Amino acid sequence: MALGRFDEARCRLSLAIGQGVDDLACAATALESLIDLSQGCLATARLRLECFAPAGTQADSVRALVLYESGALAQAQRVLTQNRSGRPDESPADAWILSHMLMARIAWSRGEHSISHRHLAVLEQT
Repeated sequence: MALGRFDEARCRLSLAIGQGVDDLACAATALESLIDLSQGCLATARLRLECFAPAGTQADSVRALVLYESGALAQAQRVLTQNRSGRPDESPADAWILSHMLMARIAWSRGEHSISHRHLAVLEQT
């Protein structure tokens, strides 16, 4: 995926989803949604997450990103605040970083600059 070989990545992710392990399938679904998003298929990314990644899972940071990119800032913030772990050792690092970046962007867009800076400071300190 990082090399931009999205078709190959999708094939490998499909194999992971077929393994029947819920956490693995959820992570693979989130990654496929990121591919959709990077290819400009916002609606597909959102639909994939809604259908195949239940709320309250490790896919929530990607779900919040898709909502943010859709312009649904209030929904994105709700997903992040309801399901985001407060400590980096309680969630995957990339999800934790993405959550704080999105919270900073949402706060900035609402004119809450001090809150935005606080999220960025937490990231920098960690």
